[in-house]
Amino acid sequence: RAQVLADAADLKKMAVLYAHPELPVEVSSIATARCYFQRASAPEQESLEEMEERAQVLADAADLKKMAVLYAHPELPVEVSAVATARCYFDRASAPYDAEQIISTSAYCAKLEEEKQQKEAKSLEQQMERLEALAPAATKVKTVPAAGPEAAAAIPRSASQVHLFDLQDAA
Repeated sequence: RAQVLADAADLKKMAVLYAHPELPVEVSSIATARCYFQRASAPEQESLEEMEERAQVLADAADLKKMAVLYAHPELPVEVSAVATARCYFDRASAPYDAEQIISTSAYCAKLEEEKQQKEAKSLEQQMERLEALAPAATKVKTVPAAGPEAAAAIPRSASQVHLFDLQDAA
C-alpha cells in the first residue's frame, strides 16, 4: 500500500509539472549530464552567416532548375502571378503619335521581305556583271566539218579519247 501511495504522489507531481511549465525546475546535486554539442563526435555547428549563405545557394539552385526546365520544355504552361503587372509604353495615352511610324507586324514583315528580295536581285545583277567582265571575248569559234567519218578522222585526237558511234549507223 505504501508503494501505491508513493506512485500516486509521483504521478501527481508529474501532472503538476506538466500543467504548469512556468514553475521552477528542481535540480539535485547528484544529477549529471553530458554535453552533446561539445563532444568529439558531435557534428560541426554552422554559424548564422553560413546558414544564410547555404539557404541563398539552395534558393538560387532551385531557381536555376526551374529556368532549365522551362527552357527545355517550352510546351509547359506559363505561370502568371496575380501581382505581376506591365505597362505598354506604345499604346498609352501620353505616347507621342506619328501615323507614319505605326506599322502593323504583318506590314513590317512584308516590308522586310521586299527589301531582302531587292537586295538579292541587286546582288545577282552585280554578280552577273562581274562574270561578264571577267569572261574573255570570243574571237574565233571552232567547228568540226560535218563531211563524214573521213574528215573527222583527220582531226588529231588524244590516245585516251573515247569514240562514240551512233547506233543508227551501225544497223
